[in-house]
Amino acid sequence: AARPRIQQLAPAWYDAHKSVSFRLRGTVVPFCWRACLIWSFISFASCFVWEDVRHVKDAVQVDRKSLLFSVLAGGGEISQESSSIVPPAWQGYARALLYHIFEDCSFAFTLSTSILTFILGFFNSTVYARWWNVRILCGTVMGKSVDTAVMFSVNLRRGSSPGVVRKDLSRLLALAHRVTYFHSSRRGLQLKELQDECLVEVGSDEASSLEEAAIRKVGLYSVVYGWLLVRLQEAIEAGEVEVDDRWIGSFMLAVQNNVSAMRGAAADIMMYIDQPVPMGFTHLLEVMVYFQCSIAAFGLVPRLLWLAPPVVF
Repeated sequence: AARPRIQQLAPAWYDAHKSVSFRLRGTVVPFCWRACLIWSFISFASCFVWEDVRHVKDAVQVDRKSLLFSVLAGGGEISQESSSIVPPAWQGYARALLYHIFEDCSFAFTLSTSILTFILGFFNSTVYARWWNVRILCGTVMGKSVDTAVMFSVNLRRGSSPGVVRKDLSRLLALAHRVTYFHSSRRGLQLKELQDECLVEVGSDEASSLEEAAIRKVGLYSVVYGWLLVRLQEAIEAGEVEVDDRWIGSFMLAVQNNVSAMRGAAADIMMYIDQPVPMGFTHLLEVMVYFQCSIAAFGLVPRLLWLAPPVVF
């Protein structure tokens, strides 16, 4: 079955019942695969360096034992043959330096892992909480819209033209929902889509008002919800619909509360979208991630050797 149109437009839609192990769209892989490939290549090259440094270190230890045995056997004097066992000083210093660099990177990787885990834990919890709050707000807009439409269909059944009023009010509810989606998806006012979906008439006052509100950067959902309340009030005053006097007060209060909840939820959605996680926090995490990956290219080699490149990637 075809997915709903909103799901087709969603940038990271996926089927929760299918595996996402080999999925690239909507993940971080398209953004970081180049850096991962570079670090993996550096780690692969470091494996050759470490292999040479590690064997040279072992060989130097063996040669020093042989030199000590030769000195003891020669009565405490170093012969010319024994002195040839000792490698040049610069070569020993360079390889010792490389050896300690790898070992220090391994130790630094352990420390940075703890720090990064601490920072990443707070970051993930914050981001997930923001996402879940936005999900709750979207549910508020959708749920209250359905509740309001049900109240209209139940309570607005009498009058001179209740069907026309209910249809118009339902259209305004759908219009408010649609412009909220335009705001949250950063698409701006798509008047042609609204006209194709029969939510706004071509050349109408509503279309002109929406265009003017979009130019002035006004929340379109607030404008539409205002139209909804005005249309309901005018319909009751004109006798297009009749509500029993016993519960008209409760009905109007419930509608007003729902509209306030929907408008507030839509505004909060935009608040979350317009106000991301503070840049300092995100920058700190990004710096730590790059530092961790850079250190991993060298620090994992003494531990994993040839398994380090795929792990780094």
